[in-house]
Amino acid sequence: MLNKYGVKIVGISAGGDRRIYGRISHAVLRPGDALLLMGSEESIARFMSDYGLVPLRTRGAKLFDVRKGAASIAVLVGG
Repeated sequence: MLNKYGVKIVGISAGGDRRIYGRISHAVLRPGDALLLMGSEESIARFMSDYGLVPLRTRGAKLFDVRKGAASIAVLVGG
């Protein structure tokens, strides 16, 4: 996925009582599964469109801002 779309699947939440073990690249996805994706908004939008996926959050929502996270870690470490 990373080469074609510039998107990386970094996590999968399986729907129902099912559990996913092993490598993400070997997982078989089913309806109801949720993907945690990393990439640019445009790349993720194209990936989702090509695969018929729907977002759980509106586009533009950021769960983690790397710049703010690095500053927070520096403060905690004492740097």
